[in-house]
Amino acid sequence: MEEQPQSFDICILCALYEEASAVIDEFSARCGITFTKAFRSLNHLEYRHATIQNRRSESLTVFVTWLSHMGPQRAALDLAPLLHEIHPRFVAMTGVCAGDRRKVKLGDLIVATDAYHPEEGKITRGADGQPVHLPETRTAGATTQVVQYVRGFDQWREPVRELKRQQLKRPWRATDEPACYIEVMASSMAVRADNPFPQWTRQHNRKTVGVDMEAATFYTALRDFPSMHGLVVKGVSDYGDSTKTDRYRDYARRASAVYLLHFIQEYITQETMPRRDIPPEGRTERSSIWNVPYRRNPHFTGRDDLLDRLHQHLSPTVQDDPTTTRRAALTQPQAIKGLGGIGKTQIAVEYAYRSREQGRYTHTLWVNAANEEALITGFVGLVELLPAFSAKNETDQRKLVAAIKRWLEQCQDPWLLIFDNADDVSIIGEFLPQRGNGSLLLTTRAHAVGSLAASLEVENMGLMEGTAFLLHRVQRQHVSDKERKEATTVVSALDGFPLALDQAGAYIEETECGFADYLQVYQDHRQALLARRGEQATNYPASVATTWSLSFQKIERANPAAAELLRLCAYLSPDRIPEELIKDCTAYWSPLLQQAATDRFTFNQMIEELLTFSLVKRLVEDQMLSIHRLVQAVQLETMEPGEQWQWARRVVLAVNEVFPHDPHDTATWPQCLRYLEQAQACDTLIRQHQFVLTEAADLLNRTGRYLYEHASYMLAEPLYQRALHIREQQVGPDHRG
Repeated sequence: MEEQPQSFDICILCALYEEASAVIDEFSARCGITFTKAFRSLNHLEYRHATIQNRRSESLTVFVTWLSHMGPQRAALDLAPLLHEIHPRFVAMTGVCAGDRRKVKLGDLIVATDAYHPEEGKITRGADGQPVHLPETRTAGATTQVVQYVRGFDQWREPVRELKRQQLKRPWRATDEPACYIEVMASSMAVRADNPFPQWTRQHNRKTVGVDMEAATFYTALRDFPSMHGLVVKGVSDYGDSTKTDRYRDYARRASAVYLLHFIQEYITQETMPRRDIPPEGRTERSSIWNVPYRRNPHFTGRDDLLDRLHQHLSPTVQDDPTTTRRAALTQPQAIKGLGGIGKTQIAVEYAYRSREQGRYTHTLWVNAANEEALITGFVGLVELLPAFSAKNETDQRKLVAAIKRWLEQCQDPWLLIFDNADDVSIIGEFLPQRGNGSLLLTTRAHAVGSLAASLEVENMGLMEGTAFLLHRVQRQHVSDKERKEATTVVSALDGFPLALDQAGAYIEETECGFADYLQVYQDHRQALLARRGEQATNYPASVATTWSLSFQKIERANPAAAELLRLCAYLSPDRIPEELIKDCTAYWSPLLQQAATDRFTFNQMIEELLTFSLVKRLVEDQMLSIHRLVQAVQLETMEPGEQWQWARRVVLAVNEVFPHDPHDTATWPQCLRYLEQAQACDTLIRQHQFVLTEAADLLNRTGRYLYEHASYMLAEPLYQRALHIREQQVGPDHRG
């Protein structure tokens, strides 16, 4: 079967890759998104795509590409097929141009309301035999609607001003204020270095302020697509004369991209430029079902790669055999898995809303799958929503569930069924339809879901994505470099964990404090802030501390030894915990953990229990575990001071046992490296609890020796000093024995 062409809301075409790269970079940094590389089905040319949100929190799919060669001929050949292929709502061209030095400055923006080719017309010979150009100026331009928006648009000014401050790298002057000219642009057949503006303003259009090579072709091509709106935005990088300079080229590219982003977010909405492939809000067909219990999260940021993968994996496979009467096959169930608070439900909600906007499903059904009772209640609640459902009067709930499954399996319309909080995967199977024209999506903390569904694991947000999310959450997208760095520091302190970032954003917004202030409060009152949800929590009302404390309690009841293992992991370096440290040092652990760790079967049972809630990860090839830093933090806060002291001491003694005793011997270096992070974590524990132990001094001394052997003198010296200090406390500074 032929691949169906994909549609996009926004198409951005640039003459050069460098201009497209500026668009991709600025959109990514300011929206916290990641663009995906793809290739067009028509001609296999490369493009990038992502999803952003406008000011109304509506999702907009963005397509960015560039010409193989700059110039009007290539633009004319590429543009019409592209628009036929992806049929966007709004098309834009951005990049650099030359400007008339009599009117503009380098770095200024030109928004072209109209454009023309100055070379058009007729060439004859004059009385002296020389060629004479008789111009025939034909202009094409943006729609009246877009021009009206442009003239009232001022939201570009602050972000472009901040961009220019970064470009200048000197104190700001009044003459540095960025300017935007909403005027006419000429499009030449060649790069101009002859200052053509005096002639063109006389012969063609007195409002001409800039020249590029593609704008006129761009607007002319759009005439064949009357339902599409378009706009050309360029930054002035030279004056079209012999004094060309590249000093402003990168800034001009980026400034035009920033202008375009903010224009799109302000004016491209379902109200102003509605999609033509889905009905307007409130006019969906009567028979469609939508019972998603959450409003769309206006602060949702990033996660585009996961959403794209969901889109691909849940695309129905239609039977293309003309001899068969079978419907589209049920897609393989997909599970979004990860730690509680990592954002699984939010991703499912966002996928549901985006799919509704794209018209992917006629019916979208949501069921709470927290336990069997919730599942049955959720299915029973669907009865009144299903059109032409014949078993409404069935009183046996099991039979009713079976009847609803049959309805879905026989439904001709495409549907999406979401099972939220499906942590106990053993009870889900009997509720899943086995065939039909639909897609199944689960959210779960369970790690092992392979028998039920393919899985996508949700990880922490990266620094850039997390910073964009936090800035969006506190509604401070336009901030100084200093504030952005402070926000990034908060993201780093919270390890990019989405729920913690949302809590931080709520606190900052509600108290109107700064990022640096929040960081200080967090360092002093970590437990209180991780337990504080804020006044505006809706879709996920529980805090980080509450979410994980409930998981800890369940683990304590189901497998007390696993709970002990979790307490142990809270004191270890989180990223690479050697499994043999747990199994080979049982003499130092609590009785429960000793017993469970000595047997491979019971050891795996402990790990399985923690994996059930995604509280740890198992690095099978390296035989290591990892744990989230915030899980450690919340676990520590649940322990009494005496218990904390006891576990810290156990860890120091155990790591001292396994860290090689002769770091001079090169044969021990792989083992030293394997335990280096744990030894460094013990250094922190020794200082925090002021341990005066021979084993502590020995461990610090051997760790320092290993670092010294590897020329890490700055790291080795303080370890030697602390080891010496412990020895002096034990025997006195004058001891010479």
